[in-house]
Amino acid sequence: MPITSFMMALTTFVSQNRGAKEYKRARKGAHFGLVCSVALVKTIGLLIALFATPLMRLFVDDPKVIQYGVERAHYATILFFLLAYSHGVSAVLSWSRKVCDSNGCYACMLVSCASHLINNVEHVIP
Repeated sequence: MPITSFMMALTTFVSQNRGAKEYKRARKGAHFGLVCSVALVKTIGLLIALFATPLMRLFVDDPKVIQYGVERAHYATILFFLLAYSHGVSAVLSWSRKVCDSNGCYACMLVSCASHLINNVEHVIP
């Protein structure tokens, strides 16, 4: 959820600055947005990885389920920043048809979603 909110704001900021022909400001804002979103997601991922066991105990008492949940949390948070990065690149590039047309941005998001789906299916189906 924080990624989506951050990227919506980033898309608006970059688009408005591009419309005002403030290309340098748009570029600086895009860089800041990408760095901040990746840093935010890394921080959230680190907190989830560190406190996975207590977080799982909030919902279940079965040790096997907790172990599996902690294991999945560790797998999911290792590369969680790539989700923020792919959303950010898609948001930044969506304003420029010269750099990336809408279909290219949608393709980037589709590949990202597909990779997450494949990752999750591999751990659910033995």
